Amino acid sequence: MRIAFDSWVLSNRLRYQGTYVYAQNLIAQFRKIAAREDSNFCLFTCPGAGNDANTIAGASGFELFPSRWLGRDRMWRFVGANLAASRACADVMFSPTSNIFPWGGVPVVCTIHDVTPVVMPSHARGVTMVLRTLLAAATKLSCGIITVSERSRDDLVERYGVPKQKISVVYNGYDRTVFNETPPDAARLKALQQRLGVTRPYLFHHGVIQPRKNLKRLIEAYRLLLARNHDLDMDLVLAGPLGWEYGEIVGAASDGANARGRVALTGVLEAQDPLR
Repeated sequence: MRIAFDSWVLSNRLRYQGTYVYAQNLIAQFRKIAAREDSNFCLFTCPGAGNDANTIAGASGFELFPSRWLGRDRMWRFVGANLAASRACADVMFSPTSNIFPWGGVPVVCTIHDVTPVVMPSHARGVTMVLRTLLAAATKLSCGIITVSERSRDDLVERYGVPKQKISVVYNGYDRTVFNETPPDAARLKALQQRLGVTRPYLFHHGVIQPRKNLKRLIEAYRLLLARNHDLDMDLVLAGPLGWEYGEIVGAASDGANARGRVALTGVLEAQDPLR
């Protein structure tokens, strides 16, 4: 079986978002499968596009398939991915997100992580409409759907009438080399804390700074916690890049200049930073 992999989500502007990490980890596993199984994979690339698929090396059973359409964002999602899969002679195409309009002769299996464009929209109206259109198309036209929780599966059934047998719940994993109980290197941790100005105990949140994370409410809860518990002395550390519509969050973080505690916005933390 020849499986095409929709690499749109590897756009370097999405580099610090969860679906990007999800796709990269899947690619690593698919490369292992390709080395020992009968199936082979093809990953779409475009040298002229700002897409990190261009940095991935081919391997036995794992082919890089160039497509100029990948460099044209909206065209790729609505038309180009399907045309590229057909040109690659794929038996099926896998998309790690719902940002695709499945049509044509190549069946599509996609991962729909959630239905937030419907239940909790966090983008401008125009962007939300595009996301809702693609989400509806992905639910109706995909031959199979993967989702990451039973709640998301139930949302797909309730909101779109998707038959349960069409949906497979596959929980997200985690990287034990990053998330574990091994103490970080003390010297590196101290140097990072000094660079960030984090000198006290802290509460930690890691993710893109955007409204869907409910970070404004987190900041309010943190300040209320300190106001009600005078024995506590800790900072709130929000690690991650600024995403979209983050103005209220940044404003809330800076509003408490005269309050106890401190809200620290660190920006991106790289894999080698031991704070997380």
